Amino acid sequence: MNVRCFRKLARFFYRRPAWAIVLYIFILLPCFWSKPPKININTLDFVDSQSEKLKNYKHYLKGFSSDQEIIVLVSQKNGEVWNEHTLCVLRENVQDLIPILPRLSHFYSPFQVRDFKGSEKEIFFPRVVPQDCRHKNGWLDSLKMKPSHRTFFDDEFKYVILAFGFSPEEDPVYGRYNHEHVKESIGKIIEGMNSWHVEFSGNIIFQKAMKDGMDSMQILNLFFAIAILAIARLIFGSWKAGLLMLGCLFACYLPLQLSMWAFDVPMDPLTVGLFMVLTLAVVEDFVFISSYQVEWKRRGSRSIMKFAASSFFTTLTTVIGFGSLVFSDLASVRRFGLWTAYGVFLEWVVVFLFFTAILKKFPSLEYWAYPTKLTFIVKKFSLRLLPVSVAVALLFVMLLTPLSFKHINLNHSPFDILYDTHPFSVTTRKLKQIRGAEAEIEVVFSEYLSGIRKKELTNRIRTYENIADIEDITRYLPLSPKHEGLLDDMIRRESRLTQLGQKFISEDNEERVFVYLKSGDIKNVNATVKKLEDICQQECQIQGEMVVFAEHTKLLVKTLAESFVISLTLVAIIIGVLLCFRGLRPIWIYLLSALWAPCVLVIVIAVFQLPINMMTSVVGSIVVGLAGDNTIQFIMQNSNRKRKDRAEQLSLMAATVTVFMVGLSLLFLFSYFLTTRELGMYLALGFILSLLGDLYLLRSLKSYF
Repeated sequence: MNVRCFRKLARFFYRRPAWAIVLYIFILLPCFWSKPPKININTLDFVDSQSEKLKNYKHYLKGFSSDQEIIVLVSQKNGEVWNEHTLCVLRENVQDLIPILPRLSHFYSPFQVRDFKGSEKEIFFPRVVPQDCRHKNGWLDSLKMKPSHRTFFDDEFKYVILAFGFSPEEDPVYGRYNHEHVKESIGKIIEGMNSWHVEFSGNIIFQKAMKDGMDSMQILNLFFAIAILAIARLIFGSWKAGLLMLGCLFACYLPLQLSMWAFDVPMDPLTVGLFMVLTLAVVEDFVFISSYQVEWKRRGSRSIMKFAASSFFTTLTTVIGFGSLVFSDLASVRRFGLWTAYGVFLEWVVVFLFFTAILKKFPSLEYWAYPTKLTFIVKKFSLRLLPVSVAVALLFVMLLTPLSFKHINLNHSPFDILYDTHPFSVTTRKLKQIRGAEAEIEVVFSEYLSGIRKKELTNRIRTYENIADIEDITRYLPLSPKHEGLLDDMIRRESRLTQLGQKFISEDNEERVFVYLKSGDIKNVNATVKKLEDICQQECQIQGEMVVFAEHTKLLVKTLAESFVISLTLVAIIIGVLLCFRGLRPIWIYLLSALWAPCVLVIVIAVFQLPINMMTSVVGSIVVGLAGDNTIQFIMQNSNRKRKDRAEQLSLMAATVTVFMVGLSLLFLFSYFLTTRELGMYLALGFILSLLGDLYLLRSLKSYF
């Protein structure tokens, strides 16, 4: 295969720097159409708009009060049990608070629970907690007897649960999540209840935690920059190496980010990883070039031209790894695949075309890498060989890959994204202990169903194993057994006129109940939804933000798993074609050593039941994208027809790349998100396995076969 065209292309831009500047300006053209960035935090914003469950959920939300809630867990600062006096004071605090909360749509509390009073001629529902609760006694015992006490109190009556619902205005950046409204509301709740100890949960608080985490990613990016400088200084003996690497990274990321803004591409839990992928791509190519300069004392421009062809094919495998995602049915996956592939291609253009022009204009930058003690240690380590018997045994491990796919742990809870000591996680665990539930979904009954039929369906739903509790309007508005049928239905419809009734009864007289789930894991949520749909048939629908999220996550992980197999096959084809054209034999050794790392990573994940979630699911695309990069470098730098095998000389480069990659991956352990920390560990493991396959397996097997 004639690869001189890539070197000639790099040499062209080196000799004509003005053309390189023109090329970069062309890449930057989207900045003229750049729009304000959008960040999708709310589930309804980042889930694929074509999802049927999402469409149904949005339609059904129009008839009910807002789904955006802040749940407040209130306790006394001295930890004592609530009594009639303290509850009465809390009620007064709440009554003062409600009028000043911005865009409050509903409020639920034990103070809204009603009793049933009636005779043959009239019925009415007085509040269990009387208006003049300071001057009346005995109502707390009545409140404890009501079914609704399980919704608002723990068994020891040390905690009171309040729910505030909001209808925030659309935020130009965060969509359905309006940070200013949330910040103001939380501040007023804390101020209005300063006599008590308050803790927060609810989907709004979860979204706030997501927003705080995405903001903290900027700090993590700064740590990335510092780490690149420090590791480059240790390995290559100069700060210049790290600064040039950062310059290339910035030159890649700037047009990528501007292009995404120009095309209205939002940042979501997937696309937030673009910077990470781009960083790894820049580091890999730059470290290979720098290691070559250390080994052969070549100028930077000569080193770049030397690796222009081989790095193009390593870039091509990465583009294929992510590009295969554009055929997904999910819009978020298509965006992630398309823009990551474009970013990786930009990286090759910047490093191998634009950077050469910079070196031409500033000759003092030509030399930036020098031998160090760490270089010597890495080189000595990289020259070792595995016993052939061990290498062959490791190859046979790959046979477990198909079986491992069936046992991958795809079960997780969306709340696992936050670390255990996060305030949201702590409060959510307390709520789970109180309610016996970790998540909730909603069952919406058709308007034509009678109260008796609704009760029958509710009782059937209650028997399912993952159901912890069911909350319906009868907890607040209890009906006498003597008043069923038409009167029962009339009372339910009339309750729609109250703020409490709007939580359960829609404008179209559809009624919903809240079903609390013992487990919020995606697998259990999807199984529960399927079971409840079988019970409901055409008489009710299963709705809720958790239902939408669970379906989306299931499809997302499934799509990424399928793309892993497809892209791995395409990468194998590319490596096979290169081997044929370069005349290297035996082909099976190069192919198996290149594909060994991704396959073994799948096996490790399956054997140790490491969780795969929305964040860590991208590790497959990343490892496949980088799979065989070292092998491709060996293939392109060697030919049986032209020169002897130089795999040993390239070992230093491969080992140095791995040291750099693992060092950067471990930085994810300092991430705000727990799932990002897991991703860092998976990546570090993947890079170590890649080195073992691309370097040690390849050279050990070639020494024997």
